[in-house]
Amino acid sequence: MGWVLGLGNGVVFRQGGESGLGSSYWTPSSAVVENADPTDVVLTYAKAVNPADAIAGNFTIAGKTISGAVLDGTGKILTLTVTVAFVYGDSITVVANGTNISVTNNINAEAELTTYITGLTTPLSSAQLLRLNTLIKSIKTGLSISALSEAFDTLYVLAGETSESSLKNLVKDAHHCTAVNAPTFTQYEGYVGGATKSLNTNYNPFAQGENYLLNSASLGAYVRTTTIGAYTILGVADAGNESYINPRMNYDTVGRFYCRVNQATYTYKAATGDTKGMLIASRVGANAVDGYKNGTDLNCSGNTGVSTSLPNYNIHLLALNLPAHTIQHSPDQLSIAFMGKGFSGAEITAITNACEAYMDALGKGVVDLLIYRQTYQNGQE
Repeated sequence: MGWVLGLGNGVVFRQGGESGLGSSYWTPSSAVVENADPTDVVLTYAKAVNPADAIAGNFTIAGKTISGAVLDGTGKILTLTVTVAFVYGDSITVVANGTNISVTNNINAEAELTTYITGLTTPLSSAQLLRLNTLIKSIKTGLSISALSEAFDTLYVLAGETSESSLKNLVKDAHHCTAVNAPTFTQYEGYVGGATKSLNTNYNPFAQGENYLLNSASLGAYVRTTTIGAYTILGVADAGNESYINPRMNYDTVGRFYCRVNQATYTYKAATGDTKGMLIASRVGANAVDGYKNGTDLNCSGNTGVSTSLPNYNIHLLALNLPAHTIQHSPDQLSIAFMGKGFSGAEITAITNACEAYMDALGKGVVDLLIYRQTYQNGQE
């Protein structure tokens, strides 16, 4: 045992760190990570602790590196700093010389998630809230934006926990989907169309586009199945002003990828074969449009297609919406869909990574890219 020295200010110093000290010595009265300082774990003790014990080497946090330990002037508040910030939903335990300390995580959810869950009849599980929050944060980080509304008008996570939540727009409280003729919902996988079935996004690019503009616009769809045929996974056609994605049009034996973004001419890639995963059509100029499959530029024929006008009807998912009716109803399963600004190749990679990671976290991803799972499951390390 080391010796104990009492000082007038109530601080009790023990010579060296005493490994034989009981758990009560190491257990604080409170332990918290605040939203304002997400890299700091603040441990508050009822009695002052020995400065020799208040060192980073005496503490561990699973999955984190502790870069510093600072004891305040009272000797009762110890701040542990980690190299990578904690995020909303993290379960945090500090181990102090063999004693487990549960930490309260006061980090806020992303603002979009707070809006998204408001008014839901069936609350989402903690696990699903964390998955959605990570998706939002990953996209915003990847695009260097502070809000989804800076780049997207709509983002639908159709592979959700409930059919109710899956129809909601994650970007803002507007343009939520309406199911038409009962497309089939499967938890954590998405919606399947066919026959006369579709999802009306209640989003009109001409009247309601904010990021989706004539010469800067994109459509995105994460599909778990793709069937060869005249099937549109999402789209709208308005007198030659068309925006859509056809994953595997039946113009050859394995299917062609077709897309249009505010144009009258085709942009396509022959013999694309299996087009499962993230498909994106992006226009970045008056005569610059292309298709992407799982982050790879398809270098489509017709990628200089000239923009004409914004379609003036609602975009439908799982079908092509015409002025009077929908056609080309897709029998495939759609998991995620979005409409937004025109994205560069690097931005498309970031979006693809985030969406694949979300699907992999559910165990429903269709692209076998281990790096996505590692990025997601490591939390942000």
